Amino acid sequence: MPEKTNYQHFNVIKTWNDKVKVTSPVIKGSSDKAYIFQVLLNKRPEITELMMTVHSGVIDIKFKPESLPLQSLLTAMDAILLNVAKKSQNFEHKQLAGEPKQVGLLVEGMSCPACALLIEMTLKKDTQIVDVNANLDAKRVKVFGTRSRQEIVEMIEKLGYSHIDEAQ
Repeated sequence: MPEKTNYQHFNVIKTWNDKVKVTSPVIKGSSDKAYIFQVLLNKRPEITELMMTVHSGVIDIKFKPESLPLQSLLTAMDAILLNVAKKSQNFEHKQLAGEPKQVGLLVEGMSCPACALLIEMTLKKDTQIVDVNANLDAKRVKVFGTRSRQEIVEMIEKLGYSHIDEAQ
């Protein structure tokens, strides 16, 4: 059993030797935040299984306790959920300089969900970008904001991806 610690972004329901069940208000009802959490946590090779019920915010995680002690996992989860909670930005919080428009690009180099997530999260940080959708399968990135096509291409290229073509 983990030491009694109050986590800010989840509550522990039950622990086993190699499994933990928690509930988190951060992912409750938010498939986008659940997806981000899943991608970020699955980057750890010690995580062997991750299941979530988004509508209730329940997360079941199976892990390798010999390489990732339970307390370390719980601490990492709290930090990841904090970051996921902070990533939520709304149109109302953006101070746009001009009329927003949609820019669609085909992008080369997205090879996994983390790639698509990196592009989305990085571009969404920009104050002139309202929304980003990076579709891994289609290799398409759609950006809604006031940045020019060239500015968006440069931002994506700085991340190590290549602009292939325009996308509708």
